Amino acid sequence: MNTMQKVERSAIVSLIKNDKVRFAFVGSFAFVISSIILYILYDRVGLPIVVAQIISAEGGVLSNFAWHNNWTFRHLSRKDTSLTTKLLAFHASSWSGAAILVLLVSLGVTLTQLHYMVCLVFATAIVMFWNYYWSRSRIFSQHTLQ
Repeated sequence: MNTMQKVERSAIVSLIKNDKVRFAFVGSFAFVISSIILYILYDRVGLPIVVAQIISAEGGVLSNFAWHNNWTFRHLSRKDTSLTTKLLAFHASSWSGAAILVLLVSLGVTLTQLHYMVCLVFATAIVMFWNYYWSRSRIFSQHTLQ
């Protein structure tokens, strides 16, 4: 391995160890999962956009929790906090973000007639900052969860 390859490899490893990069990667994966669920429920099954969005958001929340708990914030997570406690706290913070997401997507589709996936992309970008703050500073931190 030459020097340039070592530098590139080192840069990639450093990037992968960055919480924000991991958070974005996990969020992107959850976005794909929830988008597929939303597509199926809204376009194929015909559920109302709000109902389809709520169900698809739960799929994304569960995916995010599993990845964040086991990878993104594993090094920060308190070992003496039960999985159930972390999951409930994560759901509380995620569902407040999901409520914002559902509201923004629903308003976007209803008021602007934009395609629901366009609305989902914009809403997700906004809610991502909310979720990172709560995940990093409260759920998977050294702070004690009650």
